[in-house]
Formats: sequence, C-alpha cells, structure tokens
Amino acid sequence: MKIQKFLNDYGYTAVKLIVTHIAMSIFGLMLYLPTGGSPMLGGIFGIVSVIFYFFMINNDISKIGAEDAVKIRGGKTVAHPAKGFIIGAISAIPDFIICGLYLFFWYFQGYEWAKSASVIFMFIGVLWEGVFMGLTSFAAKSGPIIFACIPFIIILFAGISYILGSKNINLIPLDDNPEEEERKREAKKNKKKFLSFSKPESKDDEDEDELM
Repeated sequence: MKIQKFLNDYGYTAVKLIVTHIAMSIFGLMLYLPTGGSPMLGGIFGIVSVIFYFFMINNDISKIGAEDAVKIRGGKTVAHPAKGFIIGAISAIPDFIICGLYLFFWYFQGYEWAKSASVIFMFIGVLWEGVFMGLTSFAAKSGPIIFACIPFIIILFAGISYILGSKNINLIPLDDNPEEEERKREAKKNKKKFLSFSKPESKDDEDEDELM
C-alpha cells in the first residue's frame, strides 16, 4: 500500500475516528464527573463508556473490512489484515502526542521547570481522554499507566473492527445501510459469476459444438 494513496482512501475515516473520540471523551466525562470519584460507580461507568466507544469505532471500520472482503473475493484487491490497525494508528496520533507529553512532564514533575507543564498537560490529557477516565477509578495511581496504554487501545479497537468486518461479523445491524446493501448486491453478483464459470457444459451444449 502506497502511503499517499492510503491517506487519500482512508484519511477521512481516520478524521472521523478523531471526531468520534472527541465526542466520546465528552460523553465519558459526563458519566464520570457526577460519580464524585467513587471507585465503584466510576469504574462501572468507565467500562460502559469504553464498550460504547468500541462500538462507535466498529461502526466505521467494520464497513471498510466488509467492502475489502468483497473486493478480495472479486480479485480487485489483495488482503491487508493490518489495514485497520494502520487506520487506528493514524487516528491515534493526537493521543500519542498528548499522552506522551503528559507522561514526560509527569515523570519530571519533581523538577521546577516541569511542575507547571505537568499540571497543564494533565488537564489537557483528562479532557482529551475523558472516555477512559472512569477506568482510573479502580486504582488511584493508575492514571499514568492508563495514559500510556490509551493510544494502543484505540489501535487495537480499530484493528479488531476491521477483522470482524472482513469476516462479515456485524456487531451493529447494517441492513438499512446503503453501503451494506451495495456490498451484498456485489457479493451476489460475484457469486453468480463464479458459479457460471465453474458450471460444467451440458450434454446439449456438447452436441451443438459437435454439429458446428
């Protein structure tokens, strides 16, 4: 896969995932903040938020996997199992930057030059990664660990969603989706072509060939 073509084909999807991430961060904070830091409630709402986030990612990425599966069967493209992980990695670039800066200044927060920056990037990190904040309720000191894992969680969610889509495993019903209907029509057409090519000639066809 050429980088420029890949970005042209899937850059919009990566941007959609970033927008989804922002929306889910707001949603996650709305669930987490009213708990008042309660480990039980915060943890439960955190799990619900992350599961919902996975379904949102799956809704966008599984379609690409399903479309590629049809193209692969039709011989129009070759399989790229890592495609979902790559799209997820592109969408996680802001997370790598924000989480990386937070972890850097958190590690050096004992120094005067890093103290203020540590507070600033912690605040930015909490706002940006609000969807995962409920998970920190399980352990008071788990914050830095969660922030180190977040970008890779996003990549994992996108990769799994693509693989599920390529196997036609739909976690969300797509029957009313025009793209899914088109995918099904194309799959039926390709199946008919395959059957017509593989069907042996009948006796009548052989007789006609001999007469000619």
